[in-house]
Amino acid sequence: MVNDKHENWSPQVGDAVVVAWGLDEVEGEIENIYQLGGATRVLVAVSLPDGGRETVVLPVDSVRPVAEQPQKDPGYWRSEATFLRILADKFANIGRDLLDIQLRPRLAEDREADIILSVRNGPPLIVEVKALRRGEEKTAMNAIHQLRRYMETAGSGSRGLLVFLGYGVEENVARTLEEYRDPRISIVVRRGPQDDRNVIEAAIGIIANAAEESFVDRDVVPGEQGGWDVLVPGVEGASFHAATQREAVQYAREVAAKGGGEVRVHTSGGKVRRIRSSN
Repeated sequence: MVNDKHENWSPQVGDAVVVAWGLDEVEGEIENIYQLGGATRVLVAVSLPDGGRETVVLPVDSVRPVAEQPQKDPGYWRSEATFLRILADKFANIGRDLLDIQLRPRLAEDREADIILSVRNGPPLIVEVKALRRGEEKTAMNAIHQLRRYMETAGSGSRGLLVFLGYGVEENVARTLEEYRDPRISIVVRRGPQDDRNVIEAAIGIIANAAEESFVDRDVVPGEQGGWDVLVPGVEGASFHAATQREAVQYAREVAAKGGGEVRVHTSGGKVRRIRSSN
């Protein structure tokens, strides 16, 4: 097994590697290597600048051997931590629809999100902050996949806000973001403090839309690529996808019930079955 980015290096358990950590880079050691969904993943125990240690799962091509090139100068990790605290403080002023803010919550054994906002009458909002350097299409793609996994762990209907830090969104990266566009995820590029308002407004918009969508009907329809989609009337794209009709109907009933809405189940033959949800 060879790392695509580092053709002369075949990662092994016990190798010392450098991994991206927010805006900084930290060293770690590979503890396990395995296949997941056709892709090679590495389990890395990283040493943090504050003296702590954490275990993370990463795509194999997102790490590099320590000996290949020097690690970046320290300091960026602390800057990202500071930015997250400031961002959490700004989120606290969003308004009455925001119930709670969790900074660095652990969603599962190997999943720790940056910020989770609990919303009144709506699903949680997962906020992920990622440094994006020039030309890093794969970093952008991995960030979207990671946020999707966080959203699945957080619960049905979760929404995401992905904040990219830096000046790295060139045309090729922008095309990657468009290709992997997810209607449940909003993306904001922060190049400096002047863009902080855009981040806050994006969160406010997601929360407002989520609260509004909680009080309308839902349509359950066959998915274009299989499975079943839950649609919000007048909103482009599926708000939820499930492998079975039963799962999709259960989710649709839960969210529609908040406002006494109706669930309409559409079959491939064109028939419609109406289910009244009560709160």
